[in-house]
Amino acid sequence: MKIFVSKLFHFPLWWFKYSPQQFLRLTKNLIIFLDNKLAVSLMARLMFIPLFHDTSFLGRILSLIFRFIRVIIGSIIVVISILALVFWFLVWFISPILLVGYFPQFGWLVLLAFWLFDFYRQLKTSLTITADTQPQPDEIKQYCSQSAQSLLSQSGKDSQKLLSLLLADNQVNNLLQRLEIINKTISKIRPPFIISDWLNSAFIEAQKLKSPYLTSLHLLLVILKQEQFHYRKALDTIKWLQNQQYWQKTLFFWDKDYHLRPMGGINLF
Repeated sequence: MKIFVSKLFHFPLWWFKYSPQQFLRLTKNLIIFLDNKLAVSLMARLMFIPLFHDTSFLGRILSLIFRFIRVIIGSIIVVISILALVFWFLVWFISPILLVGYFPQFGWLVLLAFWLFDFYRQLKTSLTITADTQPQPDEIKQYCSQSAQSLLSQSGKDSQKLLSLLLADNQVNNLLQRLEIINKTISKIRPPFIISDWLNSAFIEAQKLKSPYLTSLHLLLVILKQEQFHYRKALDTIKWLQNQQYWQKTLFFWDKDYHLRPMGGINLF
């Protein structure tokens, strides 16, 4: 019930609570990004240090002029960018209030449509696993990926059938191929008798790997750990696969995992 309520009120919470947090993160990353590209703070710190170690009188004068101009122009660009960002965020943040205030019927209709759409999308989306997540046994399925949920729904309460479906899963086959393990070897293993215990153990594995969702790979890990059969090797391989997905992911300014590259080029002189 608690999860249902959180999904129902996700839209207003996201708009008025989480979007300001994303905005602050975006603002912080944008300032650092612009400072890295324009080298405003660096030019200010190196204001009286000559460029390219030219310590002649003319070199010092030209270096001072160059750095001063870069600080002024860069500061103007940073300030304009921040003001523009704040303006558009305020427009975004108060737009529901303005919409309802000036166009009551139409505004409520639009907000309700967006709210219902977001609620429907949340119902279709799995919950994300965090280090502090402690779900009840009957809530673990909501943390499963769509493919894992499909396997669980098809198997019902039959753990042997779940194992058979698991061995036909593409992710599992890919992992077994990397580990050079034949499917027939795994099919001979006796799975946990109760699926709920299997899910609990798989959730612990997913949490240990810092995975956002419980997948078929975590269900397989439980089997391997139970038999002490290539478990450590499988764990390291899944970590590598997760890192590979992270390396290929396009990160944006507002993402928590966004990292800026170190400054380089002429700015270092």
